[in-house]
Amino acid sequence: MENVNETTENKTPESIEQKKFLPKSFIFLIVLPLLLIGAFYFLQGKIKKQITQTPIAVNTPTPTPPILKTYTNEKYGFEFTYPAKGIILIDDEEVEGPKVLNEVEGQCGNAIKENLGSILIDNFYEIKILDWKRTIDDYIVQKNAKKTYDFEPINNSNADEAVKVLGIKKGMELVSVGYPPLMYIEDIYKKDNKLFIFVHSSHPPKPTNPNGCLNPEDINPIKYKKYVDQNWRIETSFKFLNQQSSAETSTWKTYRNEQYKFEVKYPSGWKIRNGDGSTIVRFYPPEANIDIINGKDDKAAMNELYKWVGSTYSITIGSRSFSDSTENLSKAGPEFIIDRKIVTVDGVMGNYYKTHQCAPTCETLVDLPFENGTKTLSITMDQEANENIFNELLSSFKFLD
Repeated sequence: MENVNETTENKTPESIEQKKFLPKSFIFLIVLPLLLIGAFYFLQGKIKKQITQTPIAVNTPTPTPPILKTYTNEKYGFEFTYPAKGIILIDDEEVEGPKVLNEVEGQCGNAIKENLGSILIDNFYEIKILDWKRTIDDYIVQKNAKKTYDFEPINNSNADEAVKVLGIKKGMELVSVGYPPLMYIEDIYKKDNKLFIFVHSSHPPKPTNPNGCLNPEDINPIKYKKYVDQNWRIETSFKFLNQQSSAETSTWKTYRNEQYKFEVKYPSGWKIRNGDGSTIVRFYPPEANIDIINGKDDKAAMNELYKWVGSTYSITIGSRSFSDSTENLSKAGPEFIIDRKIVTVDGVMGNYYKTHQCAPTCETLVDLPFENGTKTLSITMDQEANENIFNELLSSFKFLD
């Protein structure tokens, strides 16, 4: 009994504390690495999640506008543009038996045929021409298509009226099973008691017009991507030639700029002021006093300039690339940009649009790629200017070789 007590008494407080500390240290050394490993994987997972959720900006190249040719029909007084190159159908004469047509890249416009009551433009479209004294709406009603299809008006074609056939209305698909009344018809124009009906060649195209380019909608989008990406549409350039307008513009003068290689016609009597900065030239009405505008009296010049705000036309060349300009248009909402569409000026496709809710004046603009698309050339009409003059400016604008 004494030995037991003696043993207990011989243990010092320090030895007791060391025994208590050893288990705690051991536990701490085990738990700490586990905590560090857990924190590492938690942070790694969070970083991966952020990387996964962060969108990666991909720059999609803007399709290069196609080189276009112009088809003019003097008999019926209209013109439009079409791609200069595309995919054509040619006969394989070495194959015996049924006719075999191969698809190859080639020049378009070599298979334009005018038949009785129709014009075949390669394999793009067949234009059916009908005598018709009533309205386009009457024609649609007669075809029993009024309640079946959606339509929208086509502007700036110089037609008496024109509509685009958008397609069968939602919910009317079952009613139109079989052969819908406006099958393959895409656009209808009326001019001088005649209808001009654009019929898209059947899909796939009928092999009735060999050596003619196929409509970009009818070719393999993977194999011939560059032609499909052209987004060429007939209604963007089709217009009737206004003979009266041509007579009125016979006295117009020509402005020619050798530095930037373009020319354009403008009304006789209008004043020209060469610009500075991005504005290359501005056209003023005959009443404008250019001498005062260019004079040394800054106050008088500003007063004269202010008188014609909203009534001028101008041509500018901006440093922004055409693809960037197009991207900015796509981002702008309807509160800033309205009536946007694709137009063709001297065989070059560009953007037509109107600015909205702007000061001191809103504008109508046509943006065109310039210097291989590295810059943007803009032809601009102020809000109060004459739209007929603007259309003539656009039709007379030419890039110089």
